[in-house]
Amino acid sequence: MAFFGIKERMDDSQYFFEETFDMKFSRKMSVWGKSKSNDTVLTASQLAYIRNVNKLDWELYEYALQLFDERLSQLHRKKRRLR
Repeated sequence: MAFFGIKERMDDSQYFFEETFDMKFSRKMSVWGKSKSNDTVLTASQLAYIRNVNKLDWELYEYALQLFDERLSQLHRKKRRLR
């Protein structure tokens, strides 16, 4: 997959997209929309239940974060070499 983004890292995701596809957005993606999920209050038991039933999703997300950081680092190194 040539590109994937991380919602919590919209500025980095936009940079990654623009560099990957040689395109520029007219404005920052990070201001296009905000999630309401951060406004949700959960009890400790609710959070524990959610974490348990989403254990594999969380592992995939952590892998995606690691891969995203690796690809972003590679892109930065490549850009520095081309200067």
